[in-house]
Amino acid sequence: MSKVINKEMIETEDKKKLISNFTSLMSLQSVNYILPLLTFPYLVRILGAEYFGLLAFATAIITYFKMITDYGFDLSATRKISKYRDDKEKIIEIFSSVMILKGLFFILSLFLLTILIFTFENFRVNWEIYYFTFAMVFGQLLFPVWFFQGIEEMKYITYLQILAKAIFTVLIFILVLTKEDFYLVPIINSIGLIVAGAISLYIVITKYKATLKWQKLDCLKYYFKDSYYIFISSIASNIYSSGAIIILGLLTSKEVVGYYSMAEKLASAFSGIAQPLSKTIFPYITNKNIEFRNKFFNKFISYLAIINLFIFGILFYFSNEILELVFNISNDMSNIIFKILIISAYFTFLNINLTPFIYANKQDRFLSKLLIYMGILFLPLCYISSLYYGAVGATVGITTIEILIVFLLITKVKGKNENKYNQ
Repeated sequence: MSKVINKEMIETEDKKKLISNFTSLMSLQSVNYILPLLTFPYLVRILGAEYFGLLAFATAIITYFKMITDYGFDLSATRKISKYRDDKEKIIEIFSSVMILKGLFFILSLFLLTILIFTFENFRVNWEIYYFTFAMVFGQLLFPVWFFQGIEEMKYITYLQILAKAIFTVLIFILVLTKEDFYLVPIINSIGLIVAGAISLYIVITKYKATLKWQKLDCLKYYFKDSYYIFISSIASNIYSSGAIIILGLLTSKEVVGYYSMAEKLASAFSGIAQPLSKTIFPYITNKNIEFRNKFFNKFISYLAIINLFIFGILFYFSNEILELVFNISNDMSNIIFKILIISAYFTFLNINLTPFIYANKQDRFLSKLLIYMGILFLPLCYISSLYYGAVGATVGITTIEILIVFLLITKVKGKNENKYNQ
């Protein structure tokens, strides 16, 4: 009898924690919806499509250096922290190893960026923009999101990222007043992230006693290898998520990049609600058995697909009105791009919420291979379609890849669950 009561108590606490974490991350996502709706239209109006496109292009380039610095630890370290959350010595080992490796990757990224800037004229012309944008990587380095996810204390992520967004929003309206102020945008963004990152680091060290200690080389090698396939997956997925902006930036004008980026940011805001769900369920299902994950997966994905088909269907129907309302843009190219990107966002939403099950099943290698193949397929597809059809062609390429990935991920997860469940 006592065992039944204890089991019910544990399940109740699990559900309370799950709801609390989801609520915290949904609050953050709500802010992520509202504040960009204030700043992006303002920036488009002040800077124009050309400068907005330049900043979007710089952000797309720096995203790859962010991926290098993160090295997949947002998932691998979350998994480790979740498993050893009650072991103080192990927590210190994980925290220290990850922060040391991220610091080394940050230095490597800065070195690679410098080579890129001073090798190619296209980057050297606006070199300061790339360095100012790169400062955001330092803010991400300081902010151990993976630690808070692992201990399932999402409220800290919410409070601090809202702080970073608030700093960015307020300073944008105060300081960015003309086109000539475009260089201030990445500086302001970086300041918000660095302040939030410094505070988060202070909380981790003081409240959770996760002190930073140098680790042996063998220990660092272990965490390096443990995150390798997740890192490859992150880089590969970014080939098609940020790659379109880079390809368009090289083949077309900054103005075209600007119009594409406006539509892409708006579509991403709608698919971005997937992140709270994904980050909440990942630590929740990590230590559950395969029978539980199988039942949870079937219900979760079915409800998700049906509910979001209705939501994204409405967005598609009113896409022209949404684009005009937010950015005051009604040209045909932007409207077509936005409609296609809403379709892509629907599958991106599913994609994001399928990956926790892949990692919980320890199918990291499969995902990395899948995303590498999709990235290899995307590059020629996007290049050729962009060459002939510009931003519209690039958008079709991204949507095609997202659909393929969702289909293959569902097939893989269901195959794994059914095989294990029937053994």
